[in-house]
Amino acid sequence: MILNGQTIHELMERKIGFRVLTGQGANIDTTTASGRLVFGIFAALAEFERELIRERTIGGLSSARARGRNGGRPYTMTPAKLRLAQAAMAERDTKVGDLCKEIGVTRQTLYRFVDPKGGYVPTARSCSSANHDFIAHSRGKKVTTAVSRRAAG
Repeated sequence: MILNGQTIHELMERKIGFRVLTGQGANIDTTTASGRLVFGIFAALAEFERELIRERTIGGLSSARARGRNGGRPYTMTPAKLRLAQAAMAERDTKVGDLCKEIGVTRQTLYRFVDPKGGYVPTARSCSSANHDFIAHSRGKKVTTAVSRRAAG
């Protein structure tokens, strides 16, 4: 059970005290004034530390983004796999299950990027790619791709 200041205050309102029975030097008893003081100091230090960790994490993530590093799991559908899937789906005799096994994606992922006739699904999320030929959406902004230009032309 994780105890925080709010939990202790709720217990105190119900006339329930909190006393640490084990641990070296941790004589905290919220039924006394000094115990409440010590507990309040520990709670304030814990909250301060939590906020420091949060600020450092946010700073580290924004610093990494500034260097061009984005976190998260890499996409399984790469630009090469997309081109292969589009070509295979354009053929009528393609078995979707076999294609998915061959390129190493699930059926759901395949249909997220490729429609049943082999066309590109423009609402698909972008894949990480050094070349920018394969970006469907970038933070809500629609971007024309090389694949969609070829299909339209």
